[in-house]
Amino acid sequence: MLEFINAVLPVIITGLFGVIMWKLQTAENTRKENRQKQDERMERIEVKLEENENVIQELKEKSEEMNGNYSVLIEKMDDIVKKTEINASANRVTLRHMLQRYHAEYTLQGFVTSAQKKDFLETYNAYKNEGSHETDTGKGYKATVEMLPVRDDLPVVNPFIELIKYLNILKKCNCEILKEAEENEDLRTI
Repeated sequence: MLEFINAVLPVIITGLFGVIMWKLQTAENTRKENRQKQDERMERIEVKLEENENVIQELKEKSEEMNGNYSVLIEKMDDIVKKTEINASANRVTLRHMLQRYHAEYTLQGFVTSAQKKDFLETYNAYKNEGSHETDTGKGYKATVEMLPVRDDLPVVNPFIELIKYLNILKKCNCEILKEAEENEDLRTI
């Protein structure tokens, strides 16, 4: 029996390693796709903001030409300004969420790669330029991320995905500790 285990164990470990590497590559590809989608969205937002500025300028020029019917144009300009403010507010919320997510991921990871640090700082600068306040938690996130060691020699693994995988493995293994945690009301609220 021991010989059978010694013969099968390397094959099982090799298979598990292959699955883990495939999952890591899939996670990396997903991260790249999400980053590309985010960049495309930011480009669309910038184009819309530029279009809004052009519309405002055109409306100002038209109002000067009309010599009198300013009230309609002023209402439209106010509407555009309100929509621009709403859009800016939505951008701040999105960027703040991204900062929170990056901060949590990198803190759990225990280090940051050069690319991750660059992404974080770009997001932080965009957030700051959107009008965030100096007392905002973004500064705290930035300070924490800047203190993390830069490690380009280690593979990046999304800790959230790994935790979910680990929980799924525990569920499939019929883990007694997991059963106790699910039955304990205090632990379910965590």
